[in-house]
Amino acid sequence: MINLRGDSQGEDWYDQELATSKALDIRHYDFPMSDREELSQDRAMQLVALMEKAEKPMLIHCRAGADRTGLASALYMAKIARSSERDAEAQISIRFGHISVLFSPSYAMDSTFEKLEPVLGFPHS
Repeated sequence: MINLRGDSQGEDWYDQELATSKALDIRHYDFPMSDREELSQDRAMQLVALMEKAEKPMLIHCRAGADRTGLASALYMAKIARSSERDAEAQISIRFGHISVLFSPSYAMDSTFEKLEPVLGFPHS
């Protein structure tokens, strides 16, 4: 399980998540990131490396499962699953609750993916 909200010890949801993970013998990882800030190339590759090593099946989550999780899923599809650019970008979409509008605070997820396209093997558009 990869939690994109970061370590939140003392918060009920987090403490319950850790307890449940432990009870079910599920590895739990915290990877803090903001849906309002672009992820640097280094941080994005750290997330990819974490997703590569994490036991499968893998659950990735943030708060709503739309913005940060969408970017993480897009990175997984592009770099690990080697899916097409179209399939990877589809993870950051309205279909999964992400509003891809230039002036939206969470547009940072879209712009992160766009900037990472060359590293992911896609031509920069």
